[in-house]
Formats: sequence, structure tokens, C-alpha cells
Amino acid sequence: MLSHVSGSSNRQALARIPALEQQTDRLETALRQSRARGHAALEDRDRRIRCLEHELIGQRVSLAEALRAATEHAPDSRFERTLSQERHRTELLEVRLAEQAQRLDEQSLEIQALKELLAEGRDDLERAEYSLKALLGRLSGEATSGTAGSSAGRPCRSNPAVAPASRHDPLRCPPA
Repeated sequence: MLSHVSGSSNRQALARIPALEQQTDRLETALRQSRARGHAALEDRDRRIRCLEHELIGQRVSLAEALRAATEHAPDSRFERTLSQERHRTELLEVRLAEQAQRLDEQSLEIQALKELLAEGRDDLERAEYSLKALLGRLSGEATSGTAGSSAGRPCRSNPAVAPASRHDPLRCPPA
């Protein structure tokens, strides 16, 4: 009866490893793609910011020139209209700059979430690989020595509070 349970446990662990490896590969691919998109978005954002800053500098220069020209000559409606338009364009550029900064923050959060998912997938894969090694070790140990349950009666090293079982459960803690 115990060999059936052990065999079932082995089959389940073996079946889970390829799925975890595929999940890890998918997450790594998604992370790489997200990083590439993030880097491209950052480069695009930086380019836009440089363009917007250049436009802003140009607007400020033209405003200063218009102001200087207005102080030299009598104020006219054309100057007021140009000044108003330039101020409005400056405000729009500042709003666009703030939107780009917000998009960057959102993409950074997305990249961080993908990194966390990848780390979780790697942890799951490591646990599954460890369980598989422990099960294979037990199976090869039982086949060669004919003894079973050599770790029975010892508490789990990773969690000493776990009560010793009649047989060691590799899925719960590493063998002593």
C-alpha cells in the first residue's frame, strides 16, 4: 500500500516539473519582453522629453523676444494673442511631460510585478526539483537496501515543530 502511495507521489512530482519549467520559461519570456518594451518606452519617453524640453526652451525664448519687443513698442493685440498662445502651448507641453512620467511609473510597476511572478515560479520549480530528488533518492535507497523510513522518528529540519511521521514526506520538508 505504501509503495502505491509513494509511486503516485513520484508520478505527480514528475508530472509537475515540466509544467513548472514551462511556466518559468513563459515568465522569463514575458519578463524579457516586458523589459524590452519598458526600455523602448523609456527611450521613447526620454526622446519625447528632450523634444518637449527643446520646444519649451524655444517657447520661452520666443516669449522673451515677444516681451522685449512689446516693451520696446506700444502693446498691440497681436502680441497679446501670441503671448497667450505661447503660454497655452507651454502648459500643454508640461501636461504631456507629466503624462509621460506617469506612464513610466506604471511600466516600472508592471516590470516589478513580472519579476515577482518569475521569482515565485523559480521557487516552485526549485521545490519540485528538490522533491523529485528526494523521492528518487528514497526510491533508489529502498531498492538497494530494502529499508524504508530511515528518517522516521526524526523531526523535520526545516520545521522542527512538525511531528515525526512513520515515513518521511519529501514534499513537506527535506530529509535529515
